[in-house]
Amino acid sequence: DSESSSEDSESSSEDSESSSEPSPSAIVSVAEAVAEDVMTSLRTCEGLPLGRVRRFAGPRFVKAILRGADDAIQEGFAVVQRRDRQTSLRLTDPEGFLRSNAIIASIFNELLLD
Repeated sequence: DSESSSEDSESSSEDSESSSEPSPSAIVSVAEAVAEDVMTSLRTCEGLPLGRVRRFAGPRFVKAILRGADDAIQEGFAVVQRRDRQTSLRLTDPEGFLRSNAIIASIFNELLLD
């Protein structure tokens, strides 16, 4: 019995040690998280909530996103829209959605430069 209880305590201490350190694949940089948010949110009708980006990553990332989207905004393929006390970057339908890959690539380029 004493052997099994010592084995149990050893295995549980090993489990707690291994779970306290994240695996390399679980570590995501702020820039990667913002890029993921851009890629998924910008392709929705609601768009990318800029306040969420600001709270999570800071104003520097919001500025980089807006720089990357500037041409699309100027050409009418994206809009910055305030609705229900939330400001979002949104693609226009259908033109912006048809160009979403190019717009997102431009934003990624700015995020990498920042």
